[in-house]
Amino acid sequence: MSDIVQARGIVREIAAELRGFGLVDQAEKLGVALDLMVREPVVRRAKQTRRAMNEDIAKAVVEDASRYPDTPLEEIGLRHGVSHGRVSEALHGKW
Repeated sequence: MSDIVQARGIVREIAAELRGFGLVDQAEKLGVALDLMVREPVVRRAKQTRRAMNEDIAKAVVEDASRYPDTPLEEIGLRHGVSHGRVSEALHGKW
């Protein structure tokens, strides 16, 4: 597993040591490397299209699924505005 924060700290320490030895050019190169070691912020690209699950929706989903046991989870989810994954969670008691 990578740990960019820890790696940046190590590189920063080495750059400081190099400066202490008068190796300014090498320290500056590490500074350039530090500038490259950043994560881009996570940007949500798609607008949320489904409702957030809550206990009332979960109860309705469970009732709907027991009333119509052959109905696919996707269809039940569409009826209630949630994903089929949330339907599955509701049926397994996670809500």
